[in-house]
Amino acid sequence: MAYIDNAVENGTVRTPEKESDEDILARLNNYVREAIAHRVNAEWREYAIAAFRYEEGDQIDAVVRRELELRGQPIVIENRLRPKRKQFMGTYERLRLKAAFTGRNIPMDEAEAAALNDLNRYVDQESEFFNEEAEAVKDMFIAGMGWLERAQRQGNDGKPRLFTRYVDPFEMFADPFGRRQDLEDYRYLIRGGRWIDLDVAIANWPDKESELLDCIGMTETRTGLNSLPETPWTSENEMLYVDAQRSRIRPWEVWYRRKVARQVAVTKDGTKVSVQIIGEKRAKEAIRAAGFTPEEQIVEVMCVGIFCGMTLIHHDVSPYEHGDYPFVQYLYDRDKTGVPFGWVSRDIMTLQDAHNKRHSKAMHLLNTRQVIMTENAVRDTEETVEQVAKPDGVIILEQGRKIEDVFQIKENTELGQGQLAMYSHVRQAFEDAGQISQVAQGQAPGEVRSDRGLQRLEANATALDADVFRHIKAARRKGLLIQTSNIQQFFTDDMIVQITDDPNTVKVVNISRGDLSRLRRFFVNLVLIEENDYATSRQQQLDMLSQTLPQVLQFGPGWASLLISMTDLRDKESLMQQVASMAQPPQPEPRMSVSVNWADLPIAERIMWAVKLGFPQELIQLIQQGAVPSRTELSVQNDQAKQQSKERMEERRLDLKSLELEAKDSHVVSQRRLDALTSAAQEETKRQVANMQSAMTRGAQDVE
Repeated sequence: MAYIDNAVENGTVRTPEKESDEDILARLNNYVREAIAHRVNAEWREYAIAAFRYEEGDQIDAVVRRELELRGQPIVIENRLRPKRKQFMGTYERLRLKAAFTGRNIPMDEAEAAALNDLNRYVDQESEFFNEEAEAVKDMFIAGMGWLERAQRQGNDGKPRLFTRYVDPFEMFADPFGRRQDLEDYRYLIRGGRWIDLDVAIANWPDKESELLDCIGMTETRTGLNSLPETPWTSENEMLYVDAQRSRIRPWEVWYRRKVARQVAVTKDGTKVSVQIIGEKRAKEAIRAAGFTPEEQIVEVMCVGIFCGMTLIHHDVSPYEHGDYPFVQYLYDRDKTGVPFGWVSRDIMTLQDAHNKRHSKAMHLLNTRQVIMTENAVRDTEETVEQVAKPDGVIILEQGRKIEDVFQIKENTELGQGQLAMYSHVRQAFEDAGQISQVAQGQAPGEVRSDRGLQRLEANATALDADVFRHIKAARRKGLLIQTSNIQQFFTDDMIVQITDDPNTVKVVNISRGDLSRLRRFFVNLVLIEENDYATSRQQQLDMLSQTLPQVLQFGPGWASLLISMTDLRDKESLMQQVASMAQPPQPEPRMSVSVNWADLPIAERIMWAVKLGFPQELIQLIQQGAVPSRTELSVQNDQAKQQSKERMEERRLDLKSLELEAKDSHVVSQRRLDALTSAAQEETKRQVANMQSAMTRGAQDVE
């Protein structure tokens, strides 16, 4: 006998309903039969096998290879799929979007939102979430569907460990009638095809040791269905449960939804209260004894069953309180019949075939020639064929034969050029159908040279995949909800976690049992948002602050601190402290005593000391505009005036000397003229000396 759900699970008493192992096995076996045999899943597996092979470069089957070898035609594979896949994965890595929580009522819910985000960040780092998701996204892009498992297991220390793991899409068999990406309309979800050694299986399910040993003794345990196609990712006999030679079993893990009846207590005011009492009869009696009215209510529960052949290994309700599948689906798209498909669609594979064939045919025609000759025109036909293929070949005709009568070589240049034209057409059609951007591949158009123009072209190329990234965001949101529910369920003790996203500082988060209890209560007050993800907290701070701070700094540091407090920066407390320190007034200068002779200071130093001593601005302007020169400056000015006077007197003396020389030489200069010049020079000297003495007298009076 097996329970549909356990009596006690994580301290919660659940209502059990017994049914036979045979009934449970029949139900699980029917789900597996339908999932494998249904057209939707069968067509997807056939398509996905071809898509993966084409992306990996295995694009020509054995039959075509043999035919090409017989023709002597070169086997050409120009893989146009992998560059597009690498381009897409590069865009995916560059966007780095993630789902996160924010409080509905800020700032009351801000602490709970930050705690949940820190715990999710810690779990993602421990399980290397982005590496695991990248594999699922690659499967989604190539074959249309990728899977992640977000579940819990017991660690070596006995404490629960949350993890995220990539799942091979060929291990998953989904409800063929489900259509929603969040799996809400999926009746069941099956994971099968993984071989487990017998000793590992016994360690996982010790209470089923005898049944597992009996399974190894069976030779052919099948469901009666045809085996799945042989693929590089699956065994030759997909439905074989037992490998007796290796002592392995292949269990099937079936998750499915089921409606069950539960008893609830109806109070006098009509309020319905769920009860946690074992047994339907006992529940009714207890409700009536408490003075309430029992009422049957149909609820949906998630169940999980594991079986191998005719052995039921495990069956119970889901150990997760979120009541959902512990798997996240990454979906590229579906056709109208429900079959998923990726970018490597059948149309793309057909164009890839045409691309390879046109290329191979053109090379073959351009490197071969057609020979037209009469019978017995040459001595050896095979040798002639070899010589014709050579650019410097020698062809020997039979004696007496004229080459224009019996032998002619016809070039295939026109046919080869026609194949090259078709090859170019197929290449362009491939780029159009696959939405391949030259800019994203580093091949910028010649007419675009500016960085801004290239950025616009690259943004347009990224917009072509907007639908796909919307599906990735939906999968991340779904995965975050599942993981957050697991955090609330399994993280119950005091925790100290380290977040190592900053290369210089390790963020240590202390979360008490009371904090975890509040997280479970305040979950309804949190809103799921999408935000950019950053490799380090420093990148996050630089990006957010560079965009917002220039707009608010003009209003003062206080507004900058308010802005930082409203952001989701991980280290915003230290940033707010730095901004607060910037807003403080400068430190007062030390007091000092200075003694200067104001009359001896130059104008520039007077102005400097006036500013330093806090003189009014009007007084500083008066000092600057009408300042009296200092004694030092007056002394310098007098020295300059004396020097100028000496230079002028020297010039006059030289002029007199010159006149004397001219008078002696020419005997025409009169004595009267010489006396006049001498008298004028003396008067000029006296006048300049008088002016200098007057200026010095006035300056001394002004200074006094």
